[in-house]
Amino acid sequence: MQPDDLMPSAIVIDEPELGLHPAAVATVAQLVQAASSKRQIIVATQSPKLIAAFDPQDIAVMEHSEDERGVGQSVIKSLSRDDLGEWIDQYDLGQLYDMNVTGGGPQ
Repeated sequence: MQPDDLMPSAIVIDEPELGLHPAAVATVAQLVQAASSKRQIIVATQSPKLIAAFDPQDIAVMEHSEDERGVGQSVIKSLSRDDLGEWIDQYDLGQLYDMNVTGGGPQ
């Protein structure tokens, strides 16, 4: 909602859907999409409803992994329609997240 000259170059938002009425989540997604045409936007969420408002190429999934010695690291992967195959024709991204097809769910 800021004028372009006052907007930061990057905006990071952690779980913007918390405390919102479920109908407002779609509005938040639209605002994020509008702002992303001008600035880098990073949104952390576990909301299937918010995830469903985006296309696969808009989503990066972060997961924790450990090697055989127990050393952990964060792994970030991009989603694509090709990677999701026929799943994306039958379900939205929120449903695929719930089913842990996209990754990023509990392990």
